[in-house]
Amino acid sequence: MKTEAGLTTRTTTGSHTYTYDDGGTLLTSLDYGLGTASWDYLANGLLAKQTTDQETGLIALVYRFYAPGVGRFVNRDPVGFEGE
Repeated sequence: MKTEAGLTTRTTTGSHTYTYDDGGTLLTSLDYGLGTASWDYLANGLLAKQTTDQETGLIALVYRFYAPGVGRFVNRDPVGFEGE
């Protein structure tokens, strides 16, 4: 069974969020103060295919763009939401 644990720390320069799998392997690292993000796997365990736009700082994740500085995706999920 795959489980994950999360940790958020706050410093004078911002906050950092990390997630780990049950073996202690770092899955995601988000630095809100610097506006950077890195990960090998998404929360669902799939390998993330990502590229970072150096001009905007947005991270392209196949169908969506992630803005690490604000910790959000900037476009709607193309799959939609239940009930739409």
